[in-house]
Amino acid sequence: MANEKFTVALEIGSSKITAVAGTKQPDGAIQILAIAQEESGSFIRKGRILNIDKMTQCIKSIKDKLEKRLNRQISKAYVGIGGMGMHTLLNCINRTFPETTKVTEDMIDELRDENIQTAPAGYEIIDVIEQEYQLGTMSSTEPVGTLTSNLKGQFLNVVTRASVRKQIEDVFYNIGINVIEIPVSFLALANATLKDNERQSGCVFVDMGAQTTSVAVFKGNILRHAAILPIGGWNITNDIAQTLQISLEEAENLKLKHDFAIEEIDENSSEIIVLEDGRSFPINELKNIVSARLEEIIANVNHQVEISKLRPGELVAGIVVCGGVSNTSAITEAFKIVMPKFDKVRVEQKMTLQYRVNKSITDFNTDFSYNSVIAMLDKGTENCDGGEIGKETELFTVKEPIQESTTPVEPAKPNTQPTEESSTSSGKETMTDEEFEKFMRERAEKGLVAQGITKEQATPTGENTTIGPSTSSDETKEQEDKPKVVIVDPTRETENTSNSKEEEERKEEKPSFWQRIKDTINKVTSEDEEI
Repeated sequence: MANEKFTVALEIGSSKITAVAGTKQPDGAIQILAIAQEESGSFIRKGRILNIDKMTQCIKSIKDKLEKRLNRQISKAYVGIGGMGMHTLLNCINRTFPETTKVTEDMIDELRDENIQTAPAGYEIIDVIEQEYQLGTMSSTEPVGTLTSNLKGQFLNVVTRASVRKQIEDVFYNIGINVIEIPVSFLALANATLKDNERQSGCVFVDMGAQTTSVAVFKGNILRHAAILPIGGWNITNDIAQTLQISLEEAENLKLKHDFAIEEIDENSSEIIVLEDGRSFPINELKNIVSARLEEIIANVNHQVEISKLRPGELVAGIVVCGGVSNTSAITEAFKIVMPKFDKVRVEQKMTLQYRVNKSITDFNTDFSYNSVIAMLDKGTENCDGGEIGKETELFTVKEPIQESTTPVEPAKPNTQPTEESSTSSGKETMTDEEFEKFMRERAEKGLVAQGITKEQATPTGENTTIGPSTSSDETKEQEDKPKVVIVDPTRETENTSNSKEEEERKEEKPSFWQRIKDTINKVTSEDEEI
């Protein structure tokens, strides 16, 4: 693909795991580049992960499909959840001041920090929606700069089981994907489906899924309450299967074929349905099964609205329903029967955001099952590209080790020009007695200790050597500050010499004469300094 920047989002649902890779276009629309979807009913039940191994295999399959279509690796992703014990808790934190005080940003940050520590045992706060701040008798969403003697912060904490994050992160880590964020997928869907005026004037958003039903209550453009109920369309199917003693597959087909909701039962109806095994039942019996369970689901939705403490009259925009179960005919009438105080009920499957699909993707989102993951993708900002296929994804930046040169360094040629401090070597292997006596006399004249030096140690090689201990890099500066003593052999004549191959090899095998003199004198001098 020409554009190597893309974002990946996945939704872990009770019936399917859905994934989308795409990019945000300059006009705000989403360009869908690749999609993947896998069944999840065998290892996720009512939003909870039951089998880690099966989930890992499923996510790995989705990753492989996306990477094949993108021709790029995926290194990270947004992973949305729904269910898994997710709900909201309202928390209030008070501050009282001895006198009227101006509210500062630091004060608000302290309230936020204290709030994040209030998760119930076994739960984790995954999102915080700030409500209003009470400043005496006044409320405000922008309290900084206000004068007050009493400050109360109200926070709506979205909590889920503490084990959820670790389970998800472990699964994705095992297949080489870093989890960027774990948003609540149905809240992303609510924001992408509802109109601004609906959130502002107040409404109830209901996402009726296979095994869960999600409820979110908005007012003043702020989420006021949310919960995920462990009941959905699968329960209706299961009720039919249990009552009529048929398979879940046949029960699902019956539910879809005889598409109806809560309605007046015609006691005089003689219509019957014939099962696959030849048995027949009055259609009213099927209607009663569906109506009873659907009524229970909507009654639970109504209970969540009551928990929000917002009256139907305050939720002017009414009820907005989406999800698979909302495709049931007469669903709006069913809500009006169970929740008669709400005049407005509408089914909305389309989102307010815009997206485009690559030509290679056909029949995309015809059942709106990708809505939640598209909504999450719309909020994603991080690039999830992991590099070319076939190359390992770099999880850590590793510096290449510095390679030392293996080219042999030629030994320095001896200095052939006499100086005030040096003379050239005549190539003698050992000192004569006369040379050694003169060498020792010069040392004595310079005040240097001569004990411990033998004629063998005073064997010249023609090298000019600065006497002193061999120093490490850490000691270099200290040694440079000390006076240097140079040992010179004045008896040597100046001549051009060239080292033979044998002499060069000998030099590499043992220290030079002047190096040995340097080491010996330094040793003796150090002992004298210690005394």
